[in-house]
Amino acid sequence: MKKLFFLLWVMLPLFIGSCGNSKVDDTPTNEEARDSVQNDSLTTYMQRLDSINSYSGELRHLNVYKLGKMNSIEFEVYSIESKSDTVEYINLRKDCGGEYYYDWENAMLLAEEVKFFVEAIDTVLANFDRAVSNEERYVYITKDDIRLITENENKNGKWIANLSVDYRKKNSYISLSKEDFETLKNMLLAGEKKVKELRNK
Repeated sequence: MKKLFFLLWVMLPLFIGSCGNSKVDDTPTNEEARDSVQNDSLTTYMQRLDSINSYSGELRHLNVYKLGKMNSIEFEVYSIESKSDTVEYINLRKDCGGEYYYDWENAMLLAEEVKFFVEAIDTVLANFDRAVSNEERYVYITKDDIRLITENENKNGKWIANLSVDYRKKNSYISLSKEDFETLKNMLLAGEKKVKELRNK
């Protein structure tokens, strides 16, 4: 009896410990994994870019690779280099000023974001000619406030789309036709390809 009591006394802490350490399935969903990649990548790149730009007394070197222009938005790839680091990203640039002045707005898009942006474009295109029975919108916003919005107010049956370099800023958008979506995709994919080329130099 004493042996049984002793055995139970020894096994009790082990049993309690094993219950406390029981494994819970915390595997992230595809959406959580995607958000994590986007957030982590952009945060890291923003910090690196900020680090490069914040040092005074250190020479910095900027290379700009022109991809093309879509209406009034210029698509470029920026490569910013310091003594300790180099950061490459796609830049969307637009004059958001009025009739008598310029007000250039730049928006950063990481190569890692292009895949998700293109997926959003494909979804919008698949629904662009669809009839609706109520008001509908598709909205995609990048981490640096580039916004693609497509809406159908169920008035004349037409979908209206626009692309903005900063949706919080006046005059920051261009209207898109259905044909413009393919041009937009090509610009984004060309930017992604160029960034990868620069990283693999």
